[in-house]
Amino acid sequence: MKKRMLYIAPDHYDFYKVVLNGFQDFTNYTLIMVLSNGYPYYYRNLGERCLNFVLKRCFNLNIKTIRSQNVILQKINQYATYDIVYANRPDMRSPKLLTLITNKARLSIVHYWDSLTKIKGQKETIPYFDSHYSFDKNDRVPYGLHFTTNFYFIDNFSQKPKYEVLFPGTYDHRFPKIKQIIQQLSNQGINVNALLFPKDKNIRKQYASTNTSFPDKITPFPEIVAYSGNT
Repeated sequence: MKKRMLYIAPDHYDFYKVVLNGFQDFTNYTLIMVLSNGYPYYYRNLGERCLNFVLKRCFNLNIKTIRSQNVILQKINQYATYDIVYANRPDMRSPKLLTLITNKARLSIVHYWDSLTKIKGQKETIPYFDSHYSFDKNDRVPYGLHFTTNFYFIDNFSQKPKYEVLFPGTYDHRFPKIKQIIQQLSNQGINVNALLFPKDKNIRKQYASTNTSFPDKITPFPEIVAYSGNT
């Protein structure tokens, strides 16, 4: 009988698809994929929309949240046990759900998306898992985490790259430092570009330049890989 793996992760940047493809290509496990940030639900009719309005106002309940949770539970409960549970961003789910999935696992593994100080709630999930991985050097020793790199290697790259340096990311408190680095590299004649997604649409009007662009939606990870292949 094939071994079973439960993979739970958010759909941010479509990064989970890269990891999922890796599991499918390089393991012989039966894979169950669960999106930790939930699943969209669309009202079937006006009556359901009105019902949800009443539930939210009077009972602090939300049909969309309930339906999303039901989908997650249906996926998880396809099997009574799993040989491996591999989780990314476990902080996005409730302690009750984390207990459920880790109790189903012979081995539970967590890969922390970012530093424990940057994403609140991750530290509290440590006790749920058997094995813990992080690329953040400041977290590894204090919390006993295993090191894993966050570098990704590109097989196909352009022989005539458009950029010498590319920085993809999100617009946040790091921007002044990023802007300074970009300017210094540009002053040295290095062709550099930053691709930063801003939550505030006004940011792109304020800071857009020849070396910095602000897309109006998050760039999926496979597209970032394609950009990087031209760098």
